[in-house]
Amino acid sequence: MTIRYILAQFNRAQNKIILSPSELRVRPGDTVIWISRLHEGETYVAGNFVGDGKLFPQDEYTMPGVGESEEAEVLVSGLGAWIYTCSEKSSISATDDSEPGQGIIIVDPPPIDDDKDHEPGATEETTASVR
Repeated sequence: MTIRYILAQFNRAQNKIILSPSELRVRPGDTVIWISRLHEGETYVAGNFVGDGKLFPQDEYTMPGVGESEEAEVLVSGLGAWIYTCSEKSSISATDDSEPGQGIIIVDPPPIDDDKDHEPGATEETTASVR
């Protein structure tokens, strides 16, 4: 069983994460581990495997900023080549509508004063409150 180590690091000149090798060539029975030399406080994901057939049991593999991923066992038969990406794992979790910070502003409609006569097309200035 061959273990192939893939290095993930940041290229300052290109201002992007690069993988070495950038094209993954594997055989059945191989196992792949990604080794990260990225930011220590973040989590990264190797994924978007584009090639012929499903390459690994999972669609993506996570790794700590300075560390390594779990082993990924190759599923395909025969020799193939895949391109793939490495990106920072998003830490933003979805919030429901009842939580603050959704960017929704509710404006109360202006009060209707039934005692006043309004001519058609007349406008009235009213201060609206924001909750």
